[in-house]
Amino acid sequence: MYTPAGVARAFFGALLGKAMDGEKLLFLFALLMLIVGMAMFRGCGDIGTSGVACNREKTPKVVGYGRLIGMLLGFFDIGGGFLIVLGLVASTGMSMLDAINSSLVAVTAFDLKTEISYAFSGFVDWPMAAVFVAGGV
Repeated sequence: MYTPAGVARAFFGALLGKAMDGEKLLFLFALLMLIVGMAMFRGCGDIGTSGVACNREKTPKVVGYGRLIGMLLGFFDIGGGFLIVLGLVASTGMSMLDAINSSLVAVTAFDLKTEISYAFSGFVDWPMAAVFVAGGV
């Protein structure tokens, strides 16, 4: 539920991000990082609940967080594992370790949608992308 809701919104976030000036985008990303950092420090001692299950009662919250995080990831064109983890912890109450492990699927899905959008808009430096892919391999 989290990932499909976010993927749907990542596309719209990417449309907004591509329309914004790069310097303003960078400033907004810095603000986002400060907010996320404060949220992480605030929830530092909360270990969450192990073995959390997504049920009908949690669905609106999980979908809402998925949409918000998807929009932000598309807007900033970032991998955003840190945002996905915080969204999973906040929406389900799962432990940070479980959220980190669960976020890998969501990161792939969110990023693929956003990167396709940017590639079709001509915002990908293909030679540089090839260097990163070769380095990763």
